[in-house]
Amino acid sequence: MILVGIAILLSGLDQPLGLIVIAASLSGVVMFIYSGLLIYINRRYLPAPIRIRGVRLVALLWAFGFFGVFSVILVRSEFGELF
Repeated sequence: MILVGIAILLSGLDQPLGLIVIAASLSGVVMFIYSGLLIYINRRYLPAPIRIRGVRLVALLWAFGFFGVFSVILVRSEFGELF
């Protein structure tokens, strides 16, 4: 995240609103990845009595889907012409 921030500042973008939008977009992508990894690690490596279940698992799955949809929309809108 720090390297991306440095690259953005070095590219000449210095408008505060633009920086806030970029930071929010990157944070959403990171939350998508983080939610998926959290589900995977909790369900695979923790002992059965302390694994995430029930409402918490549903909330994490919802967050994974929510951030996933917006991450895909972001990537398609920014890099759509490359693919």
